[in-house]
This record gives sequence, structure tokens and C-alpha cells, in this order.
Amino acid sequence: MALFDWLEFDSPEEREKKRKKQIYEIGEATGRFFEDDAPGKFGFEEREGQQDMAFEILDAIKSEQHIAVEAGVGIGKSFAYLVPLMLYNQRSKKTCCYCNFNDCFARTTFR
Repeated sequence: MALFDWLEFDSPEEREKKRKKQIYEIGEATGRFFEDDAPGKFGFEEREGQQDMAFEILDAIKSEQHIAVEAGVGIGKSFAYLVPLMLYNQRSKKTCCYCNFNDCFARTTFR
């Protein structure tokens, strides 16, 4: 028995297949959050453009690109980027980072 016979290493193709499945599942969960959970369970109001922005964030994750987003006050930017990022972090166990120019938001979010 070779040293690494007991270890199972995924091929690059298998890793890519798993990653695509994760991204698909994150997309489904993001859609459920904005369509069902946010208004139904949590009583949040639907905000125009919020779900679109969340899927733009997800597209950036999928293509492994950075994204800069500028949107007006009240569109719901916080949930739009935090929901897909937290779902990605939960499923992939990879560190996610976001920057927000509004320092007040950072102080109240991470107390």
C-alpha cells in the first residue's frame, strides 16, 4: 500500500465540478433569501435592485473577480453583498472580504 492510497484527492475536474455545484447552490439560497425569507420570515421590504446586486456579487465570486458597486441610498447594499458572501464562506470555508466606505456601518455591524 502506497503512502497516499488512503487519501482521496480530487482531480482538477472534480474540484471545478464541486465549485460549480457550490455556486449554483449559493445562487439558489440567495434567491430564496430575497424572494421568500427576507419578506416572509423577517418582514424586510423588497427593495428594487437589491436582488440584482446580490447576483452581480455572486457572478463576481463565480468568475473569481473583484467587483466595485455604487448604488444609491436605501437600495439595501448591505444585504445584497453580505448574503452571497456569507453563503459562499459557509459552503467553501474560504475567507471573504468586503470594504465599505461608510465607517459607521462597520462599527455597528461588528460590535
